[in-house]
Amino acid sequence: RRVALAGSAYSFKTASKAALATAEGEADPAATISSESRYFRQSEPDDDVAPEMRINGFKFGSDLVPMSSGVEEQAKLGVETAALQLLGFVPEDEVPRYYFISPNECVVGDPSAEGAAKAVQALCIALEQSRQVGLARYAPRKGASPRIVALLPAVKGLYLCPLPFSDEVRSLQWPASTTAPPNAAQLAAAEHLVNA
Repeated sequence: RRVALAGSAYSFKTASKAALATAEGEADPAATISSESRYFRQSEPDDDVAPEMRINGFKFGSDLVPMSSGVEEQAKLGVETAALQLLGFVPEDEVPRYYFISPNECVVGDPSAEGAAKAVQALCIALEQSRQVGLARYAPRKGASPRIVALLPAVKGLYLCPLPFSDEVRSLQWPASTTAPPNAAQLAAAEHLVNA
């Protein structure tokens, strides 16, 4: 990991420290490799940068963006616990199938909770009869970033399909065709080829 420093300085790791194991499998304290990390400005490679002048940097494209610890905490989108929160419903034709570009998961009722399977099945039936799709906020585990997902009815549960963000969907403009449509002789030749 590269660390951004105030005034465009960078860190380079020069060595690592580890105790080497002997033939018996125990670490030999006499045979160690030491580690040293230095932080310096590119313009002044001989002068070390003080710890209070260092902040973390994160890659964004080809740039290294400095981010203080306070801003870093605010930027984290992770959740405290795993969550699936139903937000609402939309007609199924408003969620095109080509939005389903990520792997899907299946949601079923908790077998240890009484009535959970029936509640999920009732939601499936209601979604299918009303021809709607559920929209939910989903985080699979603690600390994960939440995603907006579509909940589609299935036989014994719901398919959980992560939806793409707007910048993940491209609208492609295809050039107009410059060739003339096939004539009758070309269509007959193609049909003869298929039937052969």
